[in-house]
Amino acid sequence: MRKVSSIIAVALVGLVVALPATAGRSSAQETISIPKIGVTAKIGTLLSRGAIYWKRVGRPGQGTTIAIAAHDITPVPGFRGHGPFHDIDRLARGDKVTVTHAGKRYAYRVTGQRVIPGTNRHIADLTRYERLLLTTCWPRGSSKYRLVVYARPAKL
Repeated sequence: MRKVSSIIAVALVGLVVALPATAGRSSAQETISIPKIGVTAKIGTLLSRGAIYWKRVGRPGQGTTIAIAAHDITPVPGFRGHGPFHDIDRLARGDKVTVTHAGKRYAYRVTGQRVIPGTNRHIADLTRYERLLLTTCWPRGSSKYRLVVYARPAKL
């Protein structure tokens, strides 16, 4: 009986330790949609395959900075010889961006854009309010600068 109790205890401890690592994961696909420029892209872990979240930033619904990067001219499968963010320079105040995260859709409206040095990583510092940053290399074909499009939460 003591051996069975030990096995059960070890199994329960293993389950408790494993749960926090998987509890935040979702099998739902993460996507970004930008209707004005005809973009719907997966948000994954490889920039060469689509859009990615910057490391060490928030996620939709967390009330802080969310930063998503994607290529502009580097070919990404499914984007006709360029990257998902090829035309984000055409976005203007009020344009809609939708991000699907953990099975839920989040809407944002563009508030502006600017060009920053490619070495500026503070642009994605965490904030006490939710904002979405879309970033790509700028000008096209160069990594010297980054084009940053800013957006704030909106109603779906």
